[in-house]
Amino acid sequence: NDTSFEGIGRPVGLSFFTLGWNNHFNIKEFGKEKSLSINFYPSLGVDILKNRMLDLTLPLMLCYNTGNVSTYSSKRDIGWTVGLGMEYIMVGMIKISDDLEDISDGTTGYYGTQVNILQPCANLGLRYFTGGGHAQELNVKFGMHKDNVYDKYGKLPAAQNLTYNDFWVRLTVVHYINY
Repeated sequence: NDTSFEGIGRPVGLSFFTLGWNNHFNIKEFGKEKSLSINFYPSLGVDILKNRMLDLTLPLMLCYNTGNVSTYSSKRDIGWTVGLGMEYIMVGMIKISDDLEDISDGTTGYYGTQVNILQPCANLGLRYFTGGGHAQELNVKFGMHKDNVYDKYGKLPAAQNLTYNDFWVRLTVVHYINY
């Protein structure tokens, strides 16, 4: 039984609140103002992606740090971090409605989402002290992967050989505790 597809839509999601814990472990210090660290910061995001909600991200990054927060001995007011790594993402952990949806022309379409993603990622962060003397970081993380478009049965549409680029961009404000 062949099924004909008009097309497959890609849902777009937006996480409007995420809470995470940034674990920063220095593995090598180069004096008082530079270091190499492993950063693991799991986070849970409240988002809505078509018919699902809630995401979990688990990035593991190797970061080069300079200046503020690079070591406990750093005396600089400003610092930078840049990193590369991998990120595991669980998207739409809670299903809130059916995956089938009526399309405007009267047909029914499938809007399933890929739930598990493993992708490379990179980050860039600016570290600084607040007016109250607390160390903070403004960080941008970008991740991207390429994948095939599948129907709800895990098959590529018969008439189409589609791939898509899926990407994630996250702007994070980190408040350092006990620094």
